[in-house]
Amino acid sequence: MAAQSDHVTVYRSMDPSAEEDCRAILEALTSAGLPAVLLDDEAPGVPEGVWEVQVPAAYSGQADQIIAARPKPMLDVSGDMDLVPIYESGTPLAGALEVMGIKAILEANGIPTVSTEDSVQPELPISLRVPRDQVEEARRLLAEAQSTGPAAADAAEAESERGRH
Repeated sequence: MAAQSDHVTVYRSMDPSAEEDCRAILEALTSAGLPAVLLDDEAPGVPEGVWEVQVPAAYSGQADQIIAARPKPMLDVSGDMDLVPIYESGTPLAGALEVMGIKAILEANGIPTVSTEDSVQPELPISLRVPRDQVEEARRLLAEAQSTGPAAADAAEAESERGRH
């Protein structure tokens, strides 16, 4: 289902269990009579690898209460899971190449990334985001890569490619 302009996101996840978690949240909200919708990264504005639940803005307070009342093991509401921008390109073409290298470095070191390179508006700069609790490590890795130069980035990307096969 496509996002609607009057809807707000009340739950978002990129965890391996994101779809299952969002479906459980959707069920809880619709069971309470709220008009909630489930979106994946095919919907405009939803970052790659992300699932989210939205409700009309007028229902956001009720939705927050229902979500907060759910058992905690099923839901991590930690701010550390928020996605934080770590990189934004100057131009889409140059940015796509830079993002590939940066993603390779971070993902080779176990840091998940979400980018807007598949945006519905390809003329915009590309943004790369990481979970808040991994921002410091991501910045350290990028600074290290910049100080050691392109050869280290190529080695990290090659290592990442070997890990996928």
